[in-house]
Amino acid sequence: MKKGSNVWNELYQAAAALRDANPWKALTPKDLFGIQAEKEGEIHFCAFAESGKDENVFKGLTAYQGAAGLEFYQRIAQDQVDMLHMLWAQQGFQLQFVSRKEIDKKGYERIKESEIACKGKTSWPVFNVFASGRAETELQEEQAALIVVILKQVLAVVEAVKKDKKKAVLGNTEADCRYLVRTPSGRTWKNTYEFPPVVEPWKALSFTKKEQEKLKKEVGSASWELDGFYWPSLPQQTKEGIRLPFIWAVTDRGTGTPLGMEISYEPEGMKEGKKFLLQEFGKTDEFPARIAVKRPGLLEWLETAAKSLGIKVLLVQEVPGMIQIREELRNAEEELEMTGELN
Repeated sequence: MKKGSNVWNELYQAAAALRDANPWKALTPKDLFGIQAEKEGEIHFCAFAESGKDENVFKGLTAYQGAAGLEFYQRIAQDQVDMLHMLWAQQGFQLQFVSRKEIDKKGYERIKESEIACKGKTSWPVFNVFASGRAETELQEEQAALIVVILKQVLAVVEAVKKDKKKAVLGNTEADCRYLVRTPSGRTWKNTYEFPPVVEPWKALSFTKKEQEKLKKEVGSASWELDGFYWPSLPQQTKEGIRLPFIWAVTDRGTGTPLGMEISYEPEGMKEGKKFLLQEFGKTDEFPARIAVKRPGLLEWLETAAKSLGIKVLLVQEVPGMIQIREELRNAEEELEMTGELN
């Protein structure tokens, strides 16, 4: 970015340039590519999407940050993501083009100052920033500067695709499973083809000998469901900023009956996850024979510790008991709203 430049003007001008290139005619949501905006920084994996009609049209670009972002994109593509959890669990940003009435006062002032032309129902740029578990989503100046760099390189990819899509080699090639990634090279940029970054596994849960002694009991026949997810209300100020609650819940897989729930404000709630499981195990005369989980990360986290207790952990497509848990959370919210305790 040029010295002395106005980052907000550059941001909206870069967005308008991308919009005017009409990338949705050349690229589909499956055409994924990466931008490494900083030499040692994480790759942002980018995908365009356009859907809907008239007032409900969606037109935009989503940038998924790092290995976790790529995994998230892949899970969305395979319809393996809980849509309620999705917005609060991902990292990255989204640029969407909307109608004038969807632009807030600050956004409108910045757009007018940038002097970009906005005509039509889907021509006004708006940015959303996603930070896992964070309630605050307002775009900061430092983030805006990074997004300017990313948008300019996204435009370079779009222009290359419009000239010759086959030559651009977009997406995950069948030959070697690599992705096109634009990377800085001195004062210029180059195309590289990178293997997908690997998501660091969750640190596996383990029980101390003392904890195992306290838990000594027989394995019964019950099946449980276990899940953990962010809930988009009841934010709390922490030393890391305003965070959303991470809900731990367990249900009976046979009946769908909720067995227990715990609220955590730790990132992904791992400490509370262990405490919660110990608490739930302590309530029963027998261990469950099986615990069903929906997310691979939960399987990695739980499997070894559960095996030491004689419990089998299963990765499943759905955990229907969590529907009841979420219904209870919604009911609790409504009660708080009625009493004025929820602002």
